[in-house]
Amino acid sequence: MPKKQKNQKKSKKLYGGLKLFLTVIIVALLTFGILTLMKYLSDEKRQIDNQEDKNTASIYEESEKEKTNDKISDDGYRAKEEAEKQENNGNTTTNPDGKKNADVIISSAGLLNDKVIAGGMVSGVIEQDGECTYTFSNGNTIITETSSAIANANNTICASVNLDKTRFIKGEWQVILKYSSEKTEGQSEATTFQIN
Repeated sequence: MPKKQKNQKKSKKLYGGLKLFLTVIIVALLTFGILTLMKYLSDEKRQIDNQEDKNTASIYEESEKEKTNDKISDDGYRAKEEAEKQENNGNTTTNPDGKKNADVIISSAGLLNDKVIAGGMVSGVIEQDGECTYTFSNGNTIITETSSAIANANNTICASVNLDKTRFIKGEWQVILKYSSEKTEGQSEATTFQIN
């Protein structure tokens, strides 16, 4: 075989090996770039999702406050009027501690995104010094959370609680709201909700 043909074969072999090497490098760089871009976009989406969760929870709390305020404006005046009638007629019921019995209502309870929320009010009672206690139960599992009481023109609102879902096991849960102050106390009926 002539020397020229031998050199051409050697060059083609060398050129083919170089082509393969460059192709592998380019594919590796493209793969690295795509994976980096996917991670970046995933992190951005996670941050946006977290912000949306916070915004949704905030909007839900505002919505629940509006619902509570709407209910207060509709029912509050009648409840206050009824309480005043009972006081004036001497029909006010008291418990053994001498405190007035309060009508405690849960206005919202359940799962929103990954948070368990609950809110309520004390109908016809206008006090600032009270404490609200939410008691969540599922069999022997009990979770208790307290919140402040905020008086408005007709009622006392129990500040909503917002708990991480991971504190709760799956299944049917009940929540009861208790209100207590120097003059008044009461407890709501149980409200049931589901954790999946």
